[in-house]
Amino acid sequence: AGALEGDRQHFFVGALEGLARTARATGEPVNDLVLALGEAREQLQGINDTQTDEFFGVLAEQAEAGKVTPAQFARVFAPGMAQFKDVTGHGGMGGLREFGALAQTQAMGGGGAEMAATRMNEALRLLTDTKTQQRLRRATHGRVQVRRDANGQMDLIGLLEQMSTD
Repeated sequence: AGALEGDRQHFFVGALEGLARTARATGEPVNDLVLALGEAREQLQGINDTQTDEFFGVLAEQAEAGKVTPAQFARVFAPGMAQFKDVTGHGGMGGLREFGALAQTQAMGGGGAEMAATRMNEALRLLTDTKTQQRLRRATHGRVQVRRDANGQMDLIGLLEQMSTD
């Protein structure tokens, strides 16, 4: 029992250190980082206790590389994470990375985080619409198609890759 308690303390201290490092690196308040973690764990699922440090690292990398801050990620984009997971089937840390990349891409379009989140949610909604998928196939003469896996989940990244090479 003592070894298990020591492991828990070690994990807890490590998580706090990761949180502090990310707060310093991003300049974000700790409460926004904790909110981002909570939202991602709930919405994307599959992010476990041992991935807390990795989560904060991904958040810091994305904040440094783009226009979406961890606070915006938690407060503005988080509601779309569940929709993203439902559409793509991608959760956990992989889903976090993909969702974050899409959020950053949308934010580059200007209009602020709220507008970017709206565009992203609308794009996900449209891509699930059968009529939109048919129009996409017709417009690209069948070269770009929405593909689904055996579970019916959309390959969103594959679709974007098709569109970027077409």
